[in-house]
Parts: sequence; C-alpha cells; structure tokens
Amino acid sequence: MAGDNYGADITQDLLSTSINWKAYKQIQDSNWNSANNYISQYAINFPQLDWELFNLKLYYYKSKIEVDSLIQLGLKYPSYLSDQIVSEMIDL
Repeated sequence: MAGDNYGADITQDLLSTSINWKAYKQIQDSNWNSANNYISQYAINFPQLDWELFNLKLYYYKSKIEVDSLIQLGLKYPSYLSDQIVSEMIDL
C-alpha cells in the first residue's frame, strides 16, 4: 500500500538533507576534510540521489578550485554537467 513506509521515507529525507547541509556548511567554512567526510557519507548512504551528490561535489571542487577533479566529474556525469550549465545560465 502507498504510504506504508511514510515514516521511513521522512526519516531518510531528513537524514539525507542533514548530511547534505552539513557538507555545504563545511565547504563554506573551508573545512575540506570534514566536508569530504560528509560527501562520502552521503554517497554511501544515498546512492540514489546522484543529482544532489553531483551538485555537492561540483560545489566542493569549485570552492577548492580543483580543476582536474571538475574535469573528472564532468566526464563521469556529462548529462548532469550540461543540466547544471543550463541551470546556471537560466539564473543569469
């Protein structure tokens, strides 16, 4: 039945959002090791959230100015990268 896992779904959403926000906060504070730890936790626990993980890694690599990592990310997720570019152009 629909809604049988409603509590579990809410819990998973809260956990994924919490880890995601903590990672962004650590990136903003330039706590690279801590941010990387949260990114790893996110990737392990929420592999189905590829788009969010892509955006998180993109922000991390841009903030750290890791050009090689940005290139690798683009090669791994070419469609996500084009989606991101379109999204950024719309925001202009």
